[in-house]
Amino acid sequence: MKKIAVLSTSDIQRITDRGPESTGRLERAIEQGFTVFVGSDRTKTGEYDQWWIDLVGSDRVFLADGSLDRTIKNHHEFCNSGWQALFAAQRVDWPLDSAGRPMFHTEAVPWLYRTYDVGGPRDFDKED
Repeated sequence: MKKIAVLSTSDIQRITDRGPESTGRLERAIEQGFTVFVGSDRTKTGEYDQWWIDLVGSDRVFLADGSLDRTIKNHHEFCNSGWQALFAAQRVDWPLDSAGRPMFHTEAVPWLYRTYDVGGPRDFDKED
């Protein structure tokens, strides 16, 4: 079975007062032989993102659907859309909460880590 990791754009890099900085998680995942998929609630990548897209492959980057309505009423649908595309690419049904409603991505992604053998950001934190 192939080793899969799922990271967010924030798991990969952060913007500091010195500019963009890698967290090192992506590099460690790749070094450990993981195929990395990236999900986001962003609709497009920025000027500082190309380096990690080149490492991951653009076909494994899943961004939010910019054509969706961004009103408060549709907040969950919009923010979840990129993540739902990532889940669908992995043939994983989007999870439901205890009331039978679709989870928000901040709940669904940790659920994915717990339910499947998928690497997450904590798996690639630098060991001190």
